[in-house]
Amino acid sequence: MSPRVAESSEISAAQTIFQTARNFGLRRVCLSIGSIIIGCVAALTFSVALMPPAAAHMGYHEEIDSITSRIQSNPDSAELYIRRCNLYREHQEWSLAGADLDQARRIDPELPTIDLYRGKLLLDLGDFVKARQTLNAFLKKEPHNIEGLVTRARIWESLGRNLRAAARHRVPVLPEGAPSETERGRKTA
Repeated sequence: MSPRVAESSEISAAQTIFQTARNFGLRRVCLSIGSIIIGCVAALTFSVALMPPAAAHMGYHEEIDSITSRIQSNPDSAELYIRRCNLYREHQEWSLAGADLDQARRIDPELPTIDLYRGKLLLDLGDFVKARQTLNAFLKKEPHNIEGLVTRARIWESLGRNLRAAARHRVPVLPEGAPSETERGRKTA
């Protein structure tokens, strides 16, 4: 799956939640979901920009081969296993994706992104309850991670709980230069 396809599926899930919230007059939630959509697009654009130039034009098998050779050179890199897992997952090679996540966990058991991609894999496999539990564990460690929030919203949507998805994934939107909650608290103290 290309970054553009991944981007459109993430945006599609967020747009569904956005539309549901708007239908029920949840204006504040709509702004929050809008910020999640913008964050997803920015994150995906940034990740594509960080790819090696050749990777942006590689086919699936070439990308797998490239990452596999990098893993052979650096077998203790959990991040490389996660990257390859994500490619396998995008191409529905579930057992290979799961095996790479297991290897990443053996290398670095504390790496939070393992839970993010395990949750995505479980979502893809239709195990929504385990996916939600895994994403909740990830979001306890990284509560403001946009990719994690959007993935959890997709899980809620898959469970038929669109309003809960919209209500649970509010992200405060402050104008640029506005004081943070901490700064506002200092002024009132």
